[in-house]
Amino acid sequence: SLAIGALPAYVSTADVFIICAPDAVHRDSKEFCGLSTYNLRGWCRMEMFAKACSSGTAHMYLQTGTGISELTDQDFSSLSLHVFEGVFTVQRDMEKLVEPVLGLYSLILSHGLEEKLHFIQE
Repeated sequence: SLAIGALPAYVSTADVFIICAPDAVHRDSKEFCGLSTYNLRGWCRMEMFAKACSSGTAHMYLQTGTGISELTDQDFSSLSLHVFEGVFTVQRDMEKLVEPVLGLYSLILSHGLEEKLHFIQE
C-alpha cells in the first residue's frame, strides 16, 4: 500500500526516466510485449504521467531493445497518460491512485507548467 503512493512521488523526482519496452514474448503468457503493451498498462501510464507532471518530457528516453534514444514529441504523442483508462491487474489499485494523481495535477498548477504540458489532452 505504501509502495503504491510512493511510486508517483519517486518518479516525479527522478532526473531521468527510461521507458524499457523491448519487443519480446512474455515468458508465462507467451503473448507479445513491447511499447504498445507497455502503453496499455495503468501503472506504466502512471509513471509517465508523474514524470511529465514534474518536468515535462525533458530527459525521457525510450529503450526498445535495439538501443536507447531520447523520447521525441512524436513518440510521446503516441503514448497515453490516461491513467484510469489503463489496464490494471488489480482493479482496486486505480482507487489508490486517485490522491497521487490529484497531487500531480497540483504540482502542474503550482509550478506553472500548464503551457509545457500541451500533450495532456482531455
